[in-house]
Amino acid sequence: MTLGKKLIPLLLTALSMNAAAYQSKDEQIDAVLNVVQTGSQERKETVLERLQWSGISDPRLYDVLEADLLANYQEKLYDSDKRNLMAYEVRALGYSGNPKYTSTLELLAKKAAESKVKRHAKKALSDLSTYISVQRQLSHVVIEQPEKPFEVQMYMRMIQTGDSYTQRLAARASFHENIHDPELMALFTEQLESMYMNPDLDALGQDTAAWICKVLKQNSGHEALLAEVAEKTPHRKIQKYAK
Repeated sequence: MTLGKKLIPLLLTALSMNAAAYQSKDEQIDAVLNVVQTGSQERKETVLERLQWSGISDPRLYDVLEADLLANYQEKLYDSDKRNLMAYEVRALGYSGNPKYTSTLELLAKKAAESKVKRHAKKALSDLSTYISVQRQLSHVVIEQPEKPFEVQMYMRMIQTGDSYTQRLAARASFHENIHDPELMALFTEQLESMYMNPDLDALGQDTAAWICKVLKQNSGHEALLAEVAEKTPHRKIQKYAK
């Protein structure tokens, strides 16, 4: 099955894997590595898919994935699970936002024996440049709330970058993981209030606002704001999701 089309069932599985319950970056990395090394195929794909909004760029995680790819990229694989896993691993290198993986992705895009790995390596190279920018944005925002799960802190940082793409990552993560943290929701509320009446909001900004509407609809207490957004926003997409 194509990467991305499995996202919803994978994320539903993630909810049973203590999503948004890690207390530190190292704890999350350890959990991901444990699944990658010992988990079922479905669990492996789940944790690798979720890296797209993890905000993690640590080589301690991604070096393990890179090593597996480099050890196997020249082989023709008759095991479809292994072939699919390599596709998820190569996309994860793109999500890292770490430029050290550029040469590996270029190698895989040109010389991987499996066309599926080649194809996803090309997509990962495009992702990598985007996620390098995400990491740059995150480097300017620090949140010290150790009582909150690490992932919630990360999404709070993402919202406060002021970058629409990074904010959309936070909204997508919060929606799919069904997060209800009040302070996080307050940040989403403030962001939506700053966006929905802007007549010059670009397509990315509109999509980000739409995702925020979806997040707020999962959390009680935002009905009045969503009704106001639906009534007053000049943007059809935002109106649709606010309704």
